[in-house]
Amino acid sequence: MAQFLPHLPDSYGLLAGKRLYLVAVGRLGINWPTDELAAVLAHEFAGHAVQFLERRLTRMRHLECEALLVNEQANLDLGLNKP
Repeated sequence: MAQFLPHLPDSYGLLAGKRLYLVAVGRLGINWPTDELAAVLAHEFAGHAVQFLERRLTRMRHLECEALLVNEQANLDLGLNKP
């Protein structure tokens, strides 16, 4: 539904050395209920973006599992029912 994009170039020079963390939400994800989409965004930003900041994004094999734990915590914090 969404994807963390850590290596987009600053083609227009707008960032001037600042960090940019971008998550693209797909055409199906954009129609999700906001609370469920928030959990997905937590997965991408608090899961994969933190892995990227800690330079672990390319070295670890269990990245998705770790990010899914963040997603699960977001679901609990938002009070979402598990399927």
